[in-house]
Amino acid sequence: LSATIRWSLNTTSSATTTNHESRYSVLNVPVRSPVVTRQTETAPVENQSNNFDSQLNDKLSFENYCVGESNKVAFTIAEHIANNPEKPEFNPFFLYGNVGVGKTHLIQAIGIRIKERNPKARVLFMTMRQFQNMYQHVALDKNGSIPEFINYFQSMDCLLFDDLQELTGSKSASALFPIFNHLHAHNKKLIFSCDRPPQELDGIADRLIDRFKWGITEPLPAPDLELRKKILHAKADRKRPGPVGRYH
Repeated sequence: LSATIRWSLNTTSSATTTNHESRYSVLNVPVRSPVVTRQTETAPVENQSNNFDSQLNDKLSFENYCVGESNKVAFTIAEHIANNPEKPEFNPFFLYGNVGVGKTHLIQAIGIRIKERNPKARVLFMTMRQFQNMYQHVALDKNGSIPEFINYFQSMDCLLFDDLQELTGSKSASALFPIFNHLHAHNKKLIFSCDRPPQELDGIADRLIDRFKWGITEPLPAPDLELRKKILHAKADRKRPGPVGRYH
């Protein structure tokens, strides 16, 4: 799949307004071709555009997340962050665990709750592979702008990165560094999921790994027997036809 994300950088002075528009193809990114308006960093928050795809799946909410003894701590931390995004603790939130334990669901739930409580919040969910594909395309595009690429991510109120272990390119990692610094300095939420803890990541600069550990690092273990039963029951309930013959 491919999609196009359009940034328009609006710079306003007392005399003139200059509009610069660039388009970047995103390889293997299942998004709905959003149009993103990017303002200068001095633009008032209330004037920033929300006309872009947050890539959040409404089904991956806290309400649809099965909680048991094995994931209760991670769930509690995630819900606290989502309900109190203005508070500086637990930033960044680094969630790690094996494939299939519910990491993506839990970090998406954070973004969904933040958007529910504040529809104007700029929330973006993205896999690390999507981020790297975007960076590589911008870097190869003669009309591409790396500073504009970085500024786009710096404009977010909450940035959710999935599968951080796929961050392999040194140049895309170097682009993540100023994004992280800017958002953290302005108390914007940084959420990461990964298949291993920060100290076990290979090929990433120590300065970035250190920053991943600034907040809280929480493991998400495999579900125990009781939780697996609860998950199976929940899936069965969602597939059960409703009163008009349609599935929930």
